[in-house]
Amino acid sequence: MRSAMWFISFCVLIILVMSDGKGAKESDPNQLCPRIEDIEGNCKVDGPKVCMNYMAETYKEKYINCTCDNIIMLHKIKRYCKCNIRCVDLLPSGR
Repeated sequence: MRSAMWFISFCVLIILVMSDGKGAKESDPNQLCPRIEDIEGNCKVDGPKVCMNYMAETYKEKYINCTCDNIIMLHKIKRYCKCNIRCVDLLPSGR
């Protein structure tokens, strides 16, 4: 009986140590998560708008804002798009 109590106490202790006493964290609804892509073309005309449309069509999500920078990659100019989305929108729907 004594060894059974030690075993149960040990299991409870292990569970407490592994859980670290932390519950599930709630995500800040205003926190922004970036998504970065490089796409064909350059940012001369409507760069951020093109980036936002590309991201929205590709990932089927609504982005808050986008920036567009021209980069040279393999001797070609490409758009470097960085778009922000609310992090809570990236969570699985089963919240």
